[in-house]
Amino acid sequence: MLATSSPAWAQQVRGRLLDGQSRQPIVLGSVALVDTMFAVIDRTVSDQDGAFELTAAAAGSYLVVADRTGYRPAVDGILELGAGGSIEISFYLQPKPLEMEALRVRVDRQRVDTFLNDQGFYERSKSGLGYFISPDQIERRLPFTMQDLVRGIPNVRVSESIMGTTFSVRCGQATLWIDGIRVPSIDLPVEDIAAVEIYSGGASTPLQFGGTSETCGAVLIWTKHGGGRVG
Repeated sequence: MLATSSPAWAQQVRGRLLDGQSRQPIVLGSVALVDTMFAVIDRTVSDQDGAFELTAAAAGSYLVVADRTGYRPAVDGILELGAGGSIEISFYLQPKPLEMEALRVRVDRQRVDTFLNDQGFYERSKSGLGYFISPDQIERRLPFTMQDLVRGIPNVRVSESIMGTTFSVRCGQATLWIDGIRVPSIDLPVEDIAAVEIYSGGASTPLQFGGTSETCGAVLIWTKHGGGRVG
């Protein structure tokens, strides 16, 4: 929006860059004066008050272009600038949601998938042994507790105490692993968990996680940060 408060014919454009919702000044916003072919005539940045000043060397038809991270770019005009004088304008930019959070989520998911692949999670999930809870399943399930996380998997019981969380399978208490490290119990927020493997017997448990005919299965927890907090 342009609000003219000085003579219409001018060689300088002075004004303020403002937030279209809060009406607060936008600091360090990029403001440019361009001709009708969008060639840049003058460029500046707004100061701590949102103020800016642009100069046209010759009379003619011009537009004002403004942009700032977190706002939608805008173009306004046409201003007919002549020799001498000045024109005062107020330029409002509308805020837009930052996409950085979505980008961070995508980057984090790629990192988690790479970590799980390096640890053999996806390869073991093809074996048909055990129960596998993938990142996609966790996102769909949105578990609030460990019980929510393993709900629907037969013969798995979660026990919680001041010492942490343990799991039992069909034959008894399972050994616990967090990011490839064996632990006695788990003290880990469920939202930190990226994937889970549950083996209900020693014969089905991979050898590197203590699988023998004499053991009673294992629960493998893989975290989003690649280094779980343990109890």
